[in-house]
Amino acid sequence: MRDVDRFERLAEEAIALLPEPLLDALEDAEVVVEDIPPEPRPGQTGIPLTEFTPASGGRRARATMYRRPLEARALGRAELVELVRVAVGRQVAAALGLGVEFDEWDDPGA
Repeated sequence: MRDVDRFERLAEEAIALLPEPLLDALEDAEVVVEDIPPEPRPGQTGIPLTEFTPASGGRRARATMYRRPLEARALGRAELVELVRVAVGRQVAAALGLGVEFDEWDDPGA
């Protein structure tokens, strides 16, 4: 199995653990995995792990995950699932005007 395929399965698992309001926002979204992020924008600091663009003008929402930076920050599979969940969740929450800290994030089974 290719690394990208393995990561896509892991990402699906991580997204399924998001709180309901964030899952709703991703329901019709295009979910994309890319190896690395594009060149930084002027004034951008750090390497992005994810990006989320809300639906607009007839275009679907788009959630992009950057596989290599995410994998580089995780020590194992469980940590990578959590990192993807939090990174995607924060991007979606920020785009929706919600707080980026959810109590449910401490306990995905809650």
